Parts: sequence; structure tokens; C-alpha cells
Amino acid sequence: MDDLQANWLVQDLEYASLRSPRLFRAKVLAITAAAYLALFLMLLVGILVSWLAWFLYQHKGMSGGVVYIGIFCLMLLPVYYTTLRALLTRMPAPEGRAITRREAPVLFALLDKMRARLGGPPIHHVLVVEDYNAAIVQLPRWGVAGPSVNYLLLGLPLMLGQGTAEMMAVVAHEYGHLCGSHGRVSGWIYRQRNTLGAVYRRIAEMDDATVWHAAMVRALRAFLPYFDAYTFVLSRQNEYEADRAAVAMTGAPAFAICLIRLSLLGDWYHEKFWSALQGQAGNRERPAFLPYRAMGAAFRINHAEWATNARLREHWARDSALHDTHPCLRERVEARLQTLDQPLGLAFEQVDTRAHGGGIVE
Repeated sequence: MDDLQANWLVQDLEYASLRSPRLFRAKVLAITAAAYLALFLMLLVGILVSWLAWFLYQHKGMSGGVVYIGIFCLMLLPVYYTTLRALLTRMPAPEGRAITRREAPVLFALLDKMRARLGGPPIHHVLVVEDYNAAIVQLPRWGVAGPSVNYLLLGLPLMLGQGTAEMMAVVAHEYGHLCGSHGRVSGWIYRQRNTLGAVYRRIAEMDDATVWHAAMVRALRAFLPYFDAYTFVLSRQNEYEADRAAVAMTGAPAFAICLIRLSLLGDWYHEKFWSALQGQAGNRERPAFLPYRAMGAAFRINHAEWATNARLREHWARDSALHDTHPCLRERVEARLQTLDQPLGLAFEQVDTRAHGGGIVE
């Protein structure tokens, strides 16, 4: 499937998800469960074939047929190993600077308020990380099973570039991923995507080994593009649901301002801030400024460079990328406000040079 076909498929599935979100989610779960079942059946068939070879050897003696079955089973051992390893892989816990309730009472009070209002599960760990990003990570308590342990990741650059209201909207969006059932479901589906991808890559390396290998490669090659498209659209649907949770906490205008600021400042941060710092390596032994200590001031000083109408309209014109589960800025804002002029006007009325710097964690 080429990119054009994949794009059409994603668009068709997005329309289907809008017409009946619950039915679409159920369909994705059914497809994922079917793939999961197929993997277990493959392992079961391998075990049964191996047992049959051993049984024939014990009761019928050595024969050419038994030898062929044994060789066949041995050739499939890498496939079984890869599948079991993928199914039982324990996802590593995220790394970062842990924040306690005593260190950030405002943040934890906000999390308590969100949990009471939205009815979601608790946040067990809050970590500050180096990325210009925020995220929720759910991991099974016992590696591959058990109750979920929830991590909230807050990027230090993100906090240094936002006011308290914007950070509240960001945290509310991330917490929205935990509300209802889509947080746990998405984590499970993500693991199955990794499992199927690992199995496909391992089998594709030996697709000419046996007829069985070739058949599995063809089946996975036909199935995976559709599976990826379904799960991709579900991930986008989850982003809109998380946006609704953020709007419930902060209001639509405040959330629109948050999205616009994140988009404009994020591009400037990745394109200009680090390049200016790294550009000093050619003529200075040490940088003129320490990046994280100067970051908040750099965002304020260069406000007129990154917060312009021209840059906003450029961002507004961008369409959703085929390989990005986050919808584009325009679609996310219009989904909450339904107009173009209102968010554009609000953005430059309120995306100003107010004090940055993570008031939410003070």
C-alpha cells in the first residue's frame, strides 16, 4: 500500500469513527484481538506439531516423515522465540526527575481536582523530562499484566515556555487520556502493534525458508497496513477525547490559546534555540549561556520572532500529517471553537510576554 492509498484509507476510517465512535473502537478491539489470537494459534500449532513429531518417533520409530517434521519445527523456532519475546517484553519505566507533592503542591492540587471532576484514575508518578512535550505513560504493574501504574511526564522546556493557565490545559489534556477506558486500551493496542511488527520483521528475514514462512509473510504484509490504519485513526480519536477533557477543565478559548502557543513556540524552540546554542561550538570553549537556565528568558526576549501573524497563519494552513497521530492545529482548535477568526484573535490578544516558567510546579 503506497502513501496515497494509505491516506485515502485513513480518511475513510476517520469518517467511520466520526459516524459511530463506539462502533469503531469496538471494531479496532476486535481486529487487535483477532491478531493476538492468531499469534497464540500459531504458537499452539507449533507445539502440537512438535509433540506429534516426538510421539511418532517414540511409537513408530524414525522415519523420513518424522525427520521432515522435526526439521520444520526447528526452522520455526526463531519465529516462536520472537513471538514469545514480543508478547512478554516488559516496557521500561520512563526516566526523569521525580516530583513530589511537597515540592509542587499547586500541581498535585490540580491533579486532585481533575480526578474529582473527570473521574479518572490516580497519577502515581510525576516526572520532569528534557523534551518540549508532555505525556501520559501507562505500564502494567507486573511488567506484562496487572493494574496500571500511571506516569505524568512534563517537559522542562514546555513548562518554561508556558504560563500557569496554559500548563493547566496541557496537564488536563494528558490526564484526559486516562479517563474512561481508552488509556488502558490504547496501551494494549500499542503493545500489539509492536508485537506484530517484530514478528513480521523476523519472519521476513527468512521468508524463503519454507512455504509456511512465505505464507505468514504474505498474510502479515496484507494485514499490517490495515491494522496500522485502524489503530492510527483510533489514536487520533483519543486525542480529540483528551482535548474535550482539557476544555472541560479550562474552557475552549483557554485551550485554543494553549494549542496555538505550543505550536508556534515549539517550532521556534526546535529550529532556533538549540541551533543558536550549538552554533557557538565553533568559536567558544564554553557556551555564552546555560540552556535551561536561559530558556525562559529566551522565550520572552524572542517573543516578537515566534509569535507573529505570519507564523500563525502558516501553522494554521498545515494539514494533519499521515504519520502523526495528533491532528493539525486547525482541526483541533476548530473542533472546540468551530471558527477561524476567534482563535486567531484570541491568540494574539493573550499569547504575549507574560511571565513564563511553570507556575504550576512552584
